[in-house]
Amino acid sequence: MKIDFEVEIENQHGGTDFYLQTAETPEHALELFCALFNESCTIRRIWNPQREHRESVPLMCVRLGKDRGQVSIDDAGISYCSCGEELVCNQFGDMPNICPACRAWLDYSKV
Repeated sequence: MKIDFEVEIENQHGGTDFYLQTAETPEHALELFCALFNESCTIRRIWNPQREHRESVPLMCVRLGKDRGQVSIDDAGISYCSCGEELVCNQFGDMPNICPACRAWLDYSKV
């Protein structure tokens, strides 16, 4: 079942903006939102406004736009974020979408 999640961001001017993103889970809403949003911003939280307690997904702030982390691979085949953090796949073999160190949404387009 798809749900409308609210995405709260801090825009590049320091203000707060809200967007609706339809998805099945908060994590999927984050993924869809990040794929479409190109401005520089920081996502503060994603929540389901239809829920009684408005539970939010703790994101520890995800950076988007020009602040995206560029992924590179060294000669040994190890992936790194532009901040220098080594990127490791999860137990399913999937690489992260968000850098665990700098919290930037990762850009794999040049790998």
